Amino acid sequence: MILAKVIGRIHTSKRNEKLIGLKLSVVQHVDPNYKEKASFQVVADPLGAGRNEIVVISNINLSKDYNLDHGAPIDAMIVGIVEKIDLK
Repeated sequence: MILAKVIGRIHTSKRNEKLIGLKLSVVQHVDPNYKEKASFQVVADPLGAGRNEIVVISNINLSKDYNLDHGAPIDAMIVGIVEKIDLK
């Protein structure tokens, strides 16, 4: 799993029919101290995370576990919104 910060939303004029109704977010990867990394990705967002929220990303297809259409073309998904990270 990966820590990331939500930096934007994707708005589409057309999309795969199995993704209709699912929000897509742009996230930037961060380290456990919230320092931004250079990498980013587009992820499915079934939780409705807001801009600048720190989230946990899973990079495996979880569509069946989240009751999404089987075969939905999802390879990364927000699976948690971080309240705080305790490194001690």
